[in-house]
Amino acid sequence: METNLKGAFNFYQGVVRGMMKQRSGRLINIASVAGLMGNAGQANYDASKAGLIDLTKVVARELARRGITSTEVDPGLLTTNTTEVHCQQLKDHRVDRVPAAQHGP
Repeated sequence: METNLKGAFNFYQGVVRGMMKQRSGRLINIASVAGLMGNAGQANYDASKAGLIDLTKVVARELARRGITSTEVDPGLLTTNTTEVHCQQLKDHRVDRVPAAQHGP
């Protein structure tokens, strides 16, 4: 939660004021398909990524009129030590192609 969600929120607070003054800016978050579908045994990670996806949407709606876009990229399954345990379950439910979600102007 600290890194995935609170880190993005704190970063926004530090950079958005300058973007609003120049009436342009691009905010890009690295989310995860796990935030869209959830996986057993990864509640903290999945919840933080789902929160990041929603934060991206809310910020986009709030700042679009000031020329600022907010986008998230949702990478698919990557085999790591964390996902190896759930690899087959994830493969059974994975989305082969998830387009980047663009929110804002």
